[in-house]
Amino acid sequence: MKLRLLCVAVFLAACGVPVSAQVRQRHPATSVRGPSPGRPPGVFETVFVLPNDLRTGNCHMQNAVLVLRSDGTGHFQAQTRTDFTRSKDIWHLAFALIDNAGNVLSTVQMRDSPPMDSPNAVPASFYYSYAYDFAFDHNFFNILSFVDSISSC
Repeated sequence: MKLRLLCVAVFLAACGVPVSAQVRQRHPATSVRGPSPGRPPGVFETVFVLPNDLRTGNCHMQNAVLVLRSDGTGHFQAQTRTDFTRSKDIWHLAFALIDNAGNVLSTVQMRDSPPMDSPNAVPASFYYSYAYDFAFDHNFFNILSFVDSISSC
């Protein structure tokens, strides 16, 4: 397990995110292995709802939902904003897929949010849409228990 966690840290550092600036949080599944709406019969999904108003530095994330499907597809969506910036803050986010014993099974590659302006440029209540689709090894679907979000801004 230590080797896998080291691999995640090296992966994030290689993406330009210093380990000291990362925030790592563990999230249990919110709904477990139900049918996946709009997908062929037999495709199931597990949904992870992240806590509302996650914060990293000046950045905020709300309404964050990660969906993993038994066919090896996934979708992430959230809304982001920043309190203050002069150079457009960007939320950097990756996920580690974790089994019940705490082993890292796989990672979802880091993706960046849209560049965000400060409330001086947009209303303080304005949130940016942050969403993407991805693939993962479907063989891990039935043994997933948690996801770790690893983020910085």
